Amino acid sequence: MRLVPFLACLDLDLAEELRQRAEDFSDRAALLDWLTGRIGSPDAELLMRLLEDDDRERQLSALSVPLADANRAWRELGLPEIDNKDRHERQFATWLQWNRPTLAARIRDAYADVHRSGRSLSGYVKLRDLSPLVPDPAWHTTRWNLADELLQAHADAWLARRLPAPSSTSRPLRPLAEVREASNMAVHKQVPRLRRLIEEWQRLHSASRSAVLPPAQGVLRELDDDGLLDFEVLSAKALIAWLRTRGYWPEDMPLSDRRADLGLTATRSSEPTGDGKVTGRGRPGGSAPGPHVMLNGKPVSARSTIWRLSPAIWPPTCRSSGPPRPRLLRRSRPGFRSHAVRPRPVRGRTAVRTRPP
Repeated sequence: MRLVPFLACLDLDLAEELRQRAEDFSDRAALLDWLTGRIGSPDAELLMRLLEDDDRERQLSALSVPLADANRAWRELGLPEIDNKDRHERQFATWLQWNRPTLAARIRDAYADVHRSGRSLSGYVKLRDLSPLVPDPAWHTTRWNLADELLQAHADAWLARRLPAPSSTSRPLRPLAEVREASNMAVHKQVPRLRRLIEEWQRLHSASRSAVLPPAQGVLRELDDDGLLDFEVLSAKALIAWLRTRGYWPEDMPLSDRRADLGLTATRSSEPTGDGKVTGRGRPGGSAPGPHVMLNGKPVSARSTIWRLSPAIWPPTCRSSGPPRPRLLRRSRPGFRSHAVRPRPVRGRTAVRTRPP
């Protein structure tokens, strides 16, 4: 009978009696008379009106019965209880979305001294995504909704139990989002440069055990797994030290990015191409810059001093037409009249007249 759970909130024994005599009442009027004789007319009429509503929260609110008390009474009679787990998880997820940046920054700041000391950040990594922070399971059967104040107090208590003790000498850190962005940019800039140094050093030390540096994105992923992108921007020295621990930096290679420390030349005026040839000034194939022609199988710039020499040594393609000259192209446009110079014959000779615009 639908009335039993509501009556149980007022009188357990009477609710059990109603459940046993449910077949004795032929209509609602008979049931109302029976209730009126036991709990009085106001409460009996209220219970009968509740049958017209199907919202448990409104029904218990009308009876002024807390959810915890209702569930306790229903548990005594073996009736189904109300569990608001799904509702609470949605409310908690919404609250956490708004407060995640603040909570994550508090966790990061609490581990600042651990980071500076060089100790493992595994504890920080476990907490920073806030996945262990969940609603209290006891709330599901005792509360309808989760207030912001309740969730904030719950989060504060959760952090207090898990974070390291704060240090009075800790220096403030830059904002977390700012540090992560700068760290990403620094790694993307440093990794290609360090890879070139490793490759160049290994060509000079072929007997050393080779090391392969992953792409910048792979390095970032591993650094993030270690929690090293959140505290300060990695210097080249710190990045090299980390690469050595991961086996990405040759064991015999000095922990430095200075070419002098690595025994490399100060500048690289030439680079090997894919076929083993050396290119001049780092240009693929050693080709001359700008417009050029082939002379004896070699490219020669059109601006070369060779054109001031005898035409006899010019390339065959240029002997008849002369050296290449720059051409100026004039784009015509509507309404534009060219100031052309045209010859005009005058008394047996050619005169030049300039047509006015």
